[in-house]
Amino acid sequence: MHLFSNNAETTLAAALDADSGDINMQVASATLFQVIGAGDGNKQLATLTHPDLAGLYEVVAIVETDGVDWTVVRETEGTVQAWPIGTKVEARITANMLGTFLQRDPTSKQVSNPSGGSAFALSGTMGADARGSGALAFGGRSRIANSVLLAGYPYLQITRSTTNGTGTDRNLGFESVGGSVPVDLGVPTTWSATDFYRGSVVRPTTPDGYQYWLEIEDLDVDSSLDATEPVFDGPGGGVASASGWWFPTEEPIDVGTDTFSGLVVTEVGFIAHVATASANPAVSIGTGANATRFANNVTLSQISGNGQIHRIPISAGGALLSGEQLRFKVETAATGGRFLGRFYWRGFFIETNTAL
Repeated sequence: MHLFSNNAETTLAAALDADSGDINMQVASATLFQVIGAGDGNKQLATLTHPDLAGLYEVVAIVETDGVDWTVVRETEGTVQAWPIGTKVEARITANMLGTFLQRDPTSKQVSNPSGGSAFALSGTMGADARGSGALAFGGRSRIANSVLLAGYPYLQITRSTTNGTGTDRNLGFESVGGSVPVDLGVPTTWSATDFYRGSVVRPTTPDGYQYWLEIEDLDVDSSLDATEPVFDGPGGGVASASGWWFPTEEPIDVGTDTFSGLVVTEVGFIAHVATASANPAVSIGTGANATRFANNVTLSQISGNGQIHRIPISAGGALLSGEQLRFKVETAATGGRFLGRFYWRGFFIETNTAL
């Protein structure tokens, strides 16, 4: 995180060579500059100038301070060069610093990050990486243009937006939608030396009781081509592909997804990206403790082709307590072709407290 100071300036107490990377820099005084601990992830930018070197400057990132001894990262902005004792060191505003801030475009319709293109990501507890043009991602990743991704749990809280309990409460919740990993409930494609895409599902040429779905690491890359078949090894974890990883799912399909406490499920179902099967599958959807809580051996009859959805509204149900999983199970597999897609759930999160 960037740290800032008003009117902070000092001078070099020891000359600097034209060395790149992380170096030690000694200054005459650290007054007004921020104190930065080792490894805390913070930094403060400082600009170096000298009257005998007119027109030249260098910006360094201060990443650790110990009094007047600083650790700085060079090659931040400007050319790395030698600086004599007495060189002025100032906390200035820089172009790259301003480029890290959210800004509106001239039409005031889109928020963007000019230093990183039109996509911007804010990281939470998870890593963040936005690639979609115009995308704004909080705590997650997005590769879809002009999308907004809020990767978190929008709880309807007991806590109100005002401490005195009066006025309109603005601590509102809203419904969320989540999904399973990609699965093929029919006859998955057998691996071959061809392009596969994010979310593709295959079986090895020698079946091993698992199907494998593809996650591509780089959000700018759409497909992965392996010239030779990966070493599919069942439950051992991800198998490297040319551009990402193949992850195993045991057959018959019985997959789960963890939820936070207090989820009230309002709908479940299946989204079919590719559906060429001649006979549709039957599924059950529930929890680890009750496998048919939301759907009991339901045939996905609402799907008759690609890009179709089978919806199962929940007429009755309650909050899922901490530690429970949503479970999606195939009772009868589809036959005669593929049935590739994702199970999904819809619902809202509430704060619960059984000690009240």
